[in-house]
Amino acid sequence: MNSKQESASRWLNKKIPELKGIYLSASVCILCSAGCFVGFSWYVSGFAALWLGDGLVVSGPLLYALAFLTGRYLFAHIASLLHYRAGNVIVSRVKRELYPRLLRNSTSDSIASTLFVTRVSDDLKPYFAFFIPYAMASALVSLLLSGVCFWVEKWVGLVLLVSLLVIPM
Repeated sequence: MNSKQESASRWLNKKIPELKGIYLSASVCILCSAGCFVGFSWYVSGFAALWLGDGLVVSGPLLYALAFLTGRYLFAHIASLLHYRAGNVIVSRVKRELYPRLLRNSTSDSIASTLFVTRVSDDLKPYFAFFIPYAMASALVSLLLSGVCFWVEKWVGLVLLVSLLVIPM
């Protein structure tokens, strides 16, 4: 193997920056979804505090909570669609580049090469459409939630930050 030859994972990971616009848009939707969840939690806790503390049942906070909950699922759905589209685009580009190389450097027939490329690309789609995006999403949402926790209560934010540092380790 030539030392200048790149590995398969490095070759595949070069495909991600080509679609950084889609992944960035999906990340913004994920942050909006997490922000809507924070808003939902805020208004539900306000409703619960009024109900349990003062015995008042006020429907206003519940309506705001419902609006934030709807926004949370709407943004999550849009992010999921963007991730799926990015995964499909990357896999189609991998197929387009891999198939001619495989035919040129292979002793098998075109049908076997096509089946092999299809099997490889079917295995790559979950990686680009789900694993990579949700790994980025977990990091972004964790940072957003730790920022909100620091804003509300510094000690809770500190405990959350320490627990978040354990995850990469």
